[in-house]
Amino acid sequence: MSVCTAHADGSRPRLPRVGTRAATAALATLLLVGGSANAALAIAPQSATPACAPCTYHVTPTGSGTQSLAYVLQHLVQSNDTVVLANGVYRVGNLQVSAPDVTIIAEHVPALGAQPTVWLDGSIPYHWWNHPSSRVWEHAYSRDFCNTTTPQLPCSKVAAPYHSDQIFVHGLAIPETVHPSDLNSVFPFFYADRVHHQLLTNIDPGNDTEVTDLETALVFNRSAAHSALEGIGVRYYAGNDHNPADLAMHQNAAVFVNDATGVAFRNDMFSFNAVRGLKTQGDVPAAQTPVAGADVFIDGSTFDHNGELGLNSNDSDGIVVQRSLFYRNAIKGYPGYGEASGAKLLSTYGAHIVGDVFRANLGMGLWFDRSSYDATVAHNLFQENTWDGFKYEVSAHATVTGNFAVSNDRSGLLVYESSQVSLSHNYLRGNLIGIEIHEERRTLANTPSAHDSDHDRHMPPDITFDVKDIDIHANGFYYAPSNPTWARCNPSSTVQFTLDGCEYDVAVEDDLAQRDASALDITTADDNFHTEDWPSNPLTAPVPVFIAMWQARPAHASGGGCVFGATNSRELRWTMLSNFRCTGQEHGAATPP
Repeated sequence: MSVCTAHADGSRPRLPRVGTRAATAALATLLLVGGSANAALAIAPQSATPACAPCTYHVTPTGSGTQSLAYVLQHLVQSNDTVVLANGVYRVGNLQVSAPDVTIIAEHVPALGAQPTVWLDGSIPYHWWNHPSSRVWEHAYSRDFCNTTTPQLPCSKVAAPYHSDQIFVHGLAIPETVHPSDLNSVFPFFYADRVHHQLLTNIDPGNDTEVTDLETALVFNRSAAHSALEGIGVRYYAGNDHNPADLAMHQNAAVFVNDATGVAFRNDMFSFNAVRGLKTQGDVPAAQTPVAGADVFIDGSTFDHNGELGLNSNDSDGIVVQRSLFYRNAIKGYPGYGEASGAKLLSTYGAHIVGDVFRANLGMGLWFDRSSYDATVAHNLFQENTWDGFKYEVSAHATVTGNFAVSNDRSGLLVYESSQVSLSHNYLRGNLIGIEIHEERRTLANTPSAHDSDHDRHMPPDITFDVKDIDIHANGFYYAPSNPTWARCNPSSTVQFTLDGCEYDVAVEDDLAQRDASALDITTADDNFHTEDWPSNPLTAPVPVFIAMWQARPAHASGGGCVFGATNSRELRWTMLSNFRCTGQEHGAATPP
């Protein structure tokens, strides 16, 4: 006799939970008087609402049944339930939440910025290795982790960054190589020999080495609206783009929000995942609203040392990311022009990115792309990213205010083929370029791949992929030498490109038609260009400083006014602030002392 019968609508009634104190005590009493567990369950009342609803489950890393995280999520959890995780490492994969308002929370939630005491871990320990030669250790290995979606090539053809195998020796990540000869190097490497099913490394693995074994930790399905993950660390997952038996197909993320609205992440940590730490996905209906998967909330969380991206979002309208740290992501060497960054948001409307730190990411700090719309980016720190601190690409409508962009290897703030962007009250220091506005050859008509990926979306007419209506005001530009680049600055050249080694305040470049800044609807008020610590002669500064407005009518300061050149001529740059003032862009800007 089954105790679980279906209602007329096909749903199953909720039964009393054996995991509750009352149910456990009743079961124990029946067993003591000669009954059985099956008999106990058979006579349990078939109530649709158990005594504990909503229920709280306490699980442990080695628990079974009602103390097993995997078992509880698969068999027991229903709406409004809470799962409390005791301290420790949970080597689990392919977990999923399908009920709404489910909270998965650490027993001890860490303070803001502190390490979690609970980890979902995609690796397994490798304790015993063979040592066939003085320089090589080997272990049997049958995995074939690879990111083939992005390059659209088979695993055998992709470069090392796209291989998602990982080894951690004494807690340190060892770089992967696709060339076995690199094992002869003095630098540490490992090599996955997929022909002979072996893992080879040139560093003594000892007995505390961990190797990535799982692809996806956790998926929030569409029905898991308003669920939450709190105080949990997620590490060492490979991502998944080729194994249909695993969840999150083609998402390459340790945790995947699959069209689930209002999912919250509080005080979580996503570390050393091979591709992406967290991916959030939305689904725009034909009616445009409500967007399934909207209103994701991320607060006080850390994204560090992930292979390609800390956070990746697509059509996640209304996402809020606040008080979070994005540090040293893209460590597997993904190209900065691809998707390498701390966070990349695509086709996402109404995002609020407030009070976060994007530091030392190998690529962009924060990157909006592919027809995003109406973003607010405020009070963030973009520091020491190897490409741009912030990039707004082929998108429209953004307010970028009160941010600090310091020592980024390219632009502090970059508006790239986008329109209706306001940049104000930002602090810029030591970037190769302070603010860059760049027009390119892409248009809405010739670049369909940059449209919203959801074909139900009615894109606003303001999204044109053209630079227009850019407002730059009340920004502070402060001098500091930028990080050295491969390029060399040549002040005597009549042609100077924005990324060839000169440090700029504002650079405007139109690759499409070489238009004036005024023709691109770029306006700046008279309150930019503060001169604190500015060198008295930029040409003799340790790093040459140029204030550039690209492809504008030549002019220079003479006596009490400006002398303009021919209207049909163009000058590519100015080397002194007084000359820049004559362009009509910054009439009242102060001159260096």
